[in-house]
Parts: sequence; structure tokens; C-alpha cells
Amino acid sequence: MRGPFLVVNMGVSWAWFVAFAVAWLSAFSSLTYVDAQRKFRVGILLNAKRALGAKVAVELVNLGGSDILTGVQVEYVINHTQNNRYIALEAARWQIEVFKVKAIVGPEFSSVAAVIAPYCAGRHVPLISPSATDPLLSDTSQYPYFARTVSPDTLQGKALFSFLKAFNWTRVSIVHSNDNYGRNGLLEFEKLAQRHGVSIIRKSEVSMALDNVNSIIQRLKEDRSKIQIVNVHRALGNRLIEAAYDAGMMGKGYAWLATDGMTSDASILSGHARGLIGTAPAVSSGLAKTKFLNQLGPSASIQDNYAYYAADAVNLLLRAVQTFANSSSSLSKQFFWENTTYQSDEWRSIQHAYFYEHVMNASFDGVTGKVNIDENGDREGLPGYDVVNYQSSNSFHTVGDWNVENGLSLRGSGGIIWPGNLPWYDHPRDSDTLQTTVKILTFEFDPFFYCKCGKQCKECNNTDSSGRIIDNSKTQGFIVDMLSYLQKLPYLGNFKYEVYTWGNILKKASYNSTCTKGDDTGCRSGWKCTSNNVCTSLWYNVTGKEPLRDTGLNYVKAVARGDFDIGAGDNFVTESRAKITRLSVPYMTTGVTLVRRRDTLEQTVKPPVDRK
Repeated sequence: MRGPFLVVNMGVSWAWFVAFAVAWLSAFSSLTYVDAQRKFRVGILLNAKRALGAKVAVELVNLGGSDILTGVQVEYVINHTQNNRYIALEAARWQIEVFKVKAIVGPEFSSVAAVIAPYCAGRHVPLISPSATDPLLSDTSQYPYFARTVSPDTLQGKALFSFLKAFNWTRVSIVHSNDNYGRNGLLEFEKLAQRHGVSIIRKSEVSMALDNVNSIIQRLKEDRSKIQIVNVHRALGNRLIEAAYDAGMMGKGYAWLATDGMTSDASILSGHARGLIGTAPAVSSGLAKTKFLNQLGPSASIQDNYAYYAADAVNLLLRAVQTFANSSSSLSKQFFWENTTYQSDEWRSIQHAYFYEHVMNASFDGVTGKVNIDENGDREGLPGYDVVNYQSSNSFHTVGDWNVENGLSLRGSGGIIWPGNLPWYDHPRDSDTLQTTVKILTFEFDPFFYCKCGKQCKECNNTDSSGRIIDNSKTQGFIVDMLSYLQKLPYLGNFKYEVYTWGNILKKASYNSTCTKGDDTGCRSGWKCTSNNVCTSLWYNVTGKEPLRDTGLNYVKAVARGDFDIGAGDNFVTESRAKITRLSVPYMTTGVTLVRRRDTLEQTVKPPVDRK
């Protein structure tokens, strides 16, 4: 390989690094080239796997294996920043102010790009990312001098949604990382979901710092969410999959759809990810890719698809150098001058012309396919996305593709393997197929729950012998409206409800006693003398369980012991009832307060309690 280069891990001591860099540059300044040869310096802020693509692209030009740039020696420096925003900013500052680069390839993450792009813009140094896909980075007023060889995530959102529709899924959950990439990456997907009636059951933000992976998985399981859309980076994605596996959510009946943050590199995933499906940036075939692979050689391999996009980021910069050098502009003559004062007005004018006249709106056949940069610095079109599936070989297999022109295309037999090692035709459903019946206990009381006939439901012949409402469509009130609303919530699943009214499930009990009608003196507590010598009371009785008398407390007991799933109605929240079961937040607080003179308050007075 011709030309000096430097690779530095930015985690090392800054003082040591600067001393080393100055010494290296002093040695470098003694190197000589043919007078006619011009030089162009570029910085690279990528991990080793993606930086490999950028290195090969530079080597291909320096060795004369490409006609992208001729008569110019390309020098580069690589900094590995662990995708840390502070370290990346320091590395970019060093590359610009010490190594004097005229452009930078990187970074990988959108959140890092959002931090260092303004700094690079302030120094009039183009920043070209091969993998930062946050749609908000398209704002040229916020991020001038920023461009990318990958399309923003609006296209990936369309590809994912096409896959969703192919299987008629209408209920999904989203899990995303707590950074720019995670929060903004599925904006287009969410817009399409809303437009086409797809319900997003839950959106969860996962964080390494908060260590909330297990709790998120548990909530998804409680929601009975079957289809998960995951927009996180690789390491976080693997932790998510491991937690899902431990919770039994990587088997039959589940689908996990991932974005390029997880699918661009399979090496970090475990065997538990088998069945994972996602979109990965496609790479077209062509002469440029053939030359690139020949230069790479048989001893090396590309493990991350974004390495190809890093190569095209270099190619974009170098082609712009060539077109600028070949232009008739007076500034182009000064582009390679060594004596141009760094960051002078003249230097900034040259950089401005280089970026806005030659990098922006560039068009060429690259390693990944046709590269067209639009006025926002975004790549237009893109080769599209491969639909990839993590299978038994612990690697991704391409099972389909998506592009703007032709939409989604999936392979049939022998294609997709679902979680649980299920074949392509046994795909998951987005909800349980069994319908759940929920038993509701309420009071027949206007405006909460009453029959439309204007009489008691029993008088309208709308109750059976068990006290169940026969036809729910003939009822109305707040409880009916609430239940109808709950049925529309996707995360509650597929259910129907049966309504029982407290008054209609009670049965009359009686015994003989010496009493006079209307005078309850001869009856037990709580019983009434309804006719001479007969005491009666209303009871709720279930075989094998304690009979419950007609009290508000026993209404709560009937629900608490499992006879009904929900108790809903005009019911007071009291301390004794709250001890029996969990009660909802009251829908109304009266705010009424009783005031009494202290000297008239009898010490024997006790607060009212529910009748037993």
C-alpha cells in the first residue's frame, strides 16, 4: 500500500496521543513525492470492520486500480472512537486541526453524527457518513457540510411496513434505543401504521445505562404482543434477544423484525436469535464492486455491509476531488496548495466550493450501486434493502428484497425460518386466535348501566336465570361505553364480555319466625319481615362457596374470590373494601367534608363500616 497512514484508538491518553502524533507528523514531513503529485488528506471515524471498506477504497486509488482519481496521493488517518460522542468529537478535532484533513468519512451512529457534524461545519470540513440514517440529519440548516452514502430511515420504514402488510399483521410493538437512531428511525413506519390502521401496542425505549431490557420484555409478554419491531444497535439487540429467549418469546407464535442496526453484522448475535428477520442495506453487483473485492483479496472478508458504503463514502469524496481539480475554477488550482493558510477566508472558500459544487449532487456508479446525492446530502434511491433471516448456521440468509421501484419480493419454499425453527408457511399471527370471555359484575343503575327498554332488564326479558344480560346491544350507559372502548384497544387482545347485574344474581331466602309484616324485630340482623311470621333476605349463592348477603362489601367479595373478572359500577371506595382486592382510582371525588364541634363529639363514635 502506498502513502502514509495512521490508525489510533481514541481511548488512549490524550497527552500521549498528541505527542505521538506530532512525532509521527514530523517524520512524515520528511517524506518526498514527485513534485507533480498532489495530496489529499482524509480522516476516517469508523470501527475496524467498516473502516476496512474505506481503507480498501483508498488503496485501490493509490495503487492505480481505479480511475476515480488520478495524479493525487490520498493520505488517511483512522480513529476508532467506540461510538462515544465525546471521544469522536476529540478525534474529529485532532484530524482537522493537527492532521489537517480536508474531509472525514464517518461516523457510524446518528447520535455521534449529530454532535460532530456542527463542529465539522464550523471548520468547513465535509463529513460523509456511510451508516448514520437518522432522518433529522437531512436538515441542511442544522447540519451543513454533512452528507451520506446511505438513505435516511424513511426508506427502511417503508420496507419494514411492506413486510408487515405481506403477513396481514395489524398489531405490533416497537422497541427502540434511547438515541437519535432509535427514536427517529421508525418515524416513517409509524406514519404508515397510523395511515393503514395498524395498531402499535406499545413503544419501549431500551437503554444500556438503565438496564431495563428484562422489564421491557416482561411488559411485552404481559401485553401478549406477538410481533416486535426492533430498532436498536447490535450489542443492545443481542441482549434483547437473550432476554426474550429466557422469557419464552423466541419460539412458536412470535416474530422479531429488526432494522439495519442489528442485521448489518451477524457476528455478535447468538444462536438464540434464530428466526430473527430484518432489513439490511443491499449491495448491487457491478464493475466497481468487482474491483473492490479484487483489491480486498481472498485473505480478508467483509463482515459488515456498511463497509461497502464506507468505500463509497471515500469514492464520493475522491470523485469530487477529481471533478474539482478538472474544473476551470480558480479555486480548484489552490485546492492542493500547501501554503494556503488553514481556516483562512481563502481556505474556507475553497472548501465550500469543493463540497457544495462537487460533493453535493454527485452521481456515479459505486461499490454499492448507483450513488446519487441530493440537495439534502442524502443518497437517493439506494439499491434497496435485502430481507435477511438469521438461520441455523448462525448467519443471515437473504430471503427477499425491497426497493423503491418494485416494492417487496419474498422467496417462497425454503425461504424464511420463523422463531422455533418453523417453516415459512407457518408464520406467526399478531394475536391469540382464541377469544377470551370476560365476566363483568355491575349494578343496574342509570346512567351507569341500564336497558334501553326503559324498565328493569329483567322486566324487558333481557336476563337469564343466572342474572346474565342476554343481549348486550339492548343496554347502554357508562359501563357499556367503557367496555366498547376497551374492546378496541389492541393490547387487550381478542375478547368478548358477559354482564351480570348484582340485583339479578341475588336470590330470595326465607325462614319462619315470629314477626309482624313491616316490623323486623323478630328477624335476624339484616333480615326483613316481609309477611307475617316470615323473615326474608337477598343472597348470592354459589355451590361450594360461602353465601354472600346483599351488601356493598359482598359485591366486592364476589369479584375478589374469582366469581367475576371485573366489578364495575357506582361503588364507594372504602378502607374495608380496599383490603379485600385492588380497586381502581375513583372516577370522582366528592370533596364533601363534615365539620363538628369538638366538645360535642362523643369519644364512642366510630367511623361507619360496611355491613357484614
